Amino acid sequence: MCYTERGRGKAPQYEHRVLWENSNGVIPSDKVIDHINGIRDDNRLENLRVVTPLANCYNRVVTPKGVCPVSTDKRYKGVQKKKWRVQLGHEHIGVYDSEEEATAVYLQALELKKVEVGL
Repeated sequence: MCYTERGRGKAPQYEHRVLWENSNGVIPSDKVIDHINGIRDDNRLENLRVVTPLANCYNRVVTPKGVCPVSTDKRYKGVQKKKWRVQLGHEHIGVYDSEEEATAVYLQALELKKVEVGL
């Protein structure tokens, strides 16, 4: 995230907010600026939009927080079997045998959530 100065004596603000307001006017107090492609330093106007904070949360790039390795499965003595946990926000989605399967489930859940919040 880049900051920019807003005049002498004023606190710095996020660059994407300043760019949006200079082009489109004041951002409503109950809205935030979302980076459509999920890249937070891509501040081109065509990559910015006004959304609710909830919608902004669901438009994040896949991170390790969504798909995480979990402890080994203790049912297999001497064998370490890695499992993958999928979580979307605070919602537990499930546990899967492979990272690929977990990522696919995460992306599917993310797309459903985006539809729910209107993205």
